[in-house]
Amino acid sequence: MEEFKGTQGEWKAELDKSLYFKIKVEPDLYVEIYDDEYSKSGVLEANANLIAAAPELLNASIKMSKAISDGNNMLLSEANLDMKIAINKALGNIHEEINDKK
Repeated sequence: MEEFKGTQGEWKAELDKSLYFKIKVEPDLYVEIYDDEYSKSGVLEANANLIAAAPELLNASIKMSKAISDGNNMLLSEANLDMKIAINKALGNIHEEINDKK
C-alpha cells in the first residue's frame, strides 16, 4: 500500500485574528481558509479541523487496513487507538484526544 507523499508532520488548525483559519503544515508553511459566510457559524472551524486531521486519518486508515489484511490483532488495536485520536482531532475534541492517549 502506498504512503502519504504530502507534507509530513502534525497539521494544526489555528484561528487568526481576522477570523480565518490557518492550517499549519510545516514550521513556516500555512494553508489559509476563509469564508465570510461561515466564519461565525463554526463551519469554517470544523472544516479547518478536518483538513488538519487529514494526514492522521489517512495514516490510521492505512494502518487499520494493513492490520485487517494481515489478521494482526495487536496492530489492529493500535490502529483503532490512532483512528480514535485522529477522529477526535477532526471533530475538534482536544480534551478527548488527550484522554484517549491515556
